[in-house]
Amino acid sequence: MSATADISVLEKKISDLLATIASTAPDEANLRTALTVEAGQCSWRIAEAMGPQTLEQGQSRLSRDLYKFLTGSPEKVNAEGHSDAHPGYDWLYASPFALTTIRTEDNQTNINGEQALAIARGYKVREPKGRGNKWESLGSRGKQHIMLLKRTRVSYATLSGAFQIASQSIGQLKASWAATTLRYIPGKRIPAWLRKQIPVVEENGKHLLNDVGLQSENPWLEFGSAATGVESNTAIRAKIESGMASTAESLRAKVAKVLRGYKYRWETGQVYREKFEDSE
Repeated sequence: MSATADISVLEKKISDLLATIASTAPDEANLRTALTVEAGQCSWRIAEAMGPQTLEQGQSRLSRDLYKFLTGSPEKVNAEGHSDAHPGYDWLYASPFALTTIRTEDNQTNINGEQALAIARGYKVREPKGRGNKWESLGSRGKQHIMLLKRTRVSYATLSGAFQIASQSIGQLKASWAATTLRYIPGKRIPAWLRKQIPVVEENGKHLLNDVGLQSENPWLEFGSAATGVESNTAIRAKIESGMASTAESLRAKVAKVLRGYKYRWETGQVYREKFEDSE
């Protein structure tokens, strides 16, 4: 599944901008250049709206997500083994007043990080909000209070491995849009952690770009993303649509400013005064 932004839907506004520029500087007007630069601006607006805003924020969110499905505790147990009275459950810890148990299918201390991550992702598809509270009360057996662990239990080394593998994808949704920006506005300042993901999304197909239309008589350009969630997640879709709407408003404002004597900077799509720069 993918989502694309067809910059040609804004062609009327871009044409208006070019017509305005041509009225004051006819040799400068170039529709193809305007399309690519404005595509770069539009894609950056969309990229900025996507999370995370920093690598640290992405790592924090990832950690919270993983802990909704995986756990490394309890690391030490004193009653590990299958329950004959309750098939499908393993005992973990027993004391005079407490007894903890886990479903056998969730007791996976011998798997690796990649396998643990696959389990977490499978649960996330089935239960997007997580598995609820970590512990669930199952009542009492005499003086012992029985608690069920509702996470997949793995070793701490496996949990760390799952985090390291998943960390490699942090920012790829954002980068799948920022790639268009870097292509058409090479001087754009993009954080190093995000810039590192751009060749990755270009290689894995999450970045979409169709620029064959630039060679046509009526040039057009389409860019987008095939990252997870761009079709199914309504919040992500809303951010894409907001970026397009924001670009339309920016183009309207640029026309107004060019009419007031501002210049259009073809390298970046900004408009500015000769002495006092004012960009959109």
